[in-house]
Amino acid sequence: MKRLFLFIILATAQIVCLAQTNPKIESLYAYLKAKGVVKSYTLRNTESGGLRKSFNAFFQLYHDSPKPILFNGKEVDHKTDSITRARWAQYRDAYNQIRQTLADLLDEAAESYSYEYHQNGADTITTTIALKNKSNSNETIRKFKSPQSNVNEVFFAPEYISFHYKNSPSYSSKNQDRLCGYSNLRYDGIVDTSVHATKDFDIIKFRKAIAPILKDKSIKSRTMTCKHDPDFDLGDYNINNAIEYGKGFQMWSKTEDSPGGESNYTIYKITNESKAKDVLHQIMECARKHIAENPNEAYSICSDEYYGTAVTKIFCGANHYDEEIQCSAHEKYSIDIMTYMDKNGFYILINTNKGENCLPHEWKKLKSFINDKKVYYDDDL
Repeated sequence: MKRLFLFIILATAQIVCLAQTNPKIESLYAYLKAKGVVKSYTLRNTESGGLRKSFNAFFQLYHDSPKPILFNGKEVDHKTDSITRARWAQYRDAYNQIRQTLADLLDEAAESYSYEYHQNGADTITTTIALKNKSNSNETIRKFKSPQSNVNEVFFAPEYISFHYKNSPSYSSKNQDRLCGYSNLRYDGIVDTSVHATKDFDIIKFRKAIAPILKDKSIKSRTMTCKHDPDFDLGDYNINNAIEYGKGFQMWSKTEDSPGGESNYTIYKITNESKAKDVLHQIMECARKHIAENPNEAYSICSDEYYGTAVTKIFCGANHYDEEIQCSAHEKYSIDIMTYMDKNGFYILINTNKGENCLPHEWKKLKSFINDKKVYYDDDL
């Protein structure tokens, strides 16, 4: 038992060491995390190139003029005003740091493309960089010509970073009259070419490991089943129900080669914060132990465990990348662990799914969602 525990510690330490990337990227990530713009990075071994590390930062910029901040047309109180302005300042600092880091990284680029448009108060900024990486070759850097800017953009490489900023003078409402625009940063890179999945994740073994943790009587739970046929288009359904907010999907994925899908959720609710954090930590310890003991099984895992105000996937046990078919098998089951919190409690969503996957907005009260037919529980979880 002691030898197994030591192996797990060493394996986890190895993953952390292997997750080191370009020093400028490491510095930027630490800065953005300190500012609260990013929560964690993700490690995944599900692609043929090796173990990849990635993180995203999506945030908005606002005008910080002296005039009062409004919410629903009314001035907010002094405390809320101060907190909001401090958050806006953090976003501006993050934007400036990202722009500076991208400029510094240009000297280390294998390929890079930049585009800026500024006219009549409207701004568009795009910078994409394929960094020098030992896995680089002309064949491994993928790019496309953007129809908006008519310039190339790197969208995949052994190591790359992309940044998009969109500003429009048309942004205006009672609550967003200060909104400048939207910023989106993505980093993705191979940190170890020797680490990649050759086996599907063992869902049955993992579910058995976490089952005792979730038997606590203080944890409420219910199930939800979502299924759709190949001719049911998740995207079209979401667009058609966008006007009536909450009737479509909060998250969904689409596969062109094998449409249709099935998602089987067990949703757990915990009202005590300390208990909720402890339960999540125990589950993630099981996940870390599983991948340490089975490093060739396909997975993706977040570096940090947390509950947020948006549903967040923190672990996935997936199907491995098949070299012959050049993709992962969608007809087999995989497993996702997601978290969420609101004023009513803390939620852990465990989803065993195959094919196209979806999470309806109404997941707290839905029993089933089969194509466009819904069955509800009598009350929200």
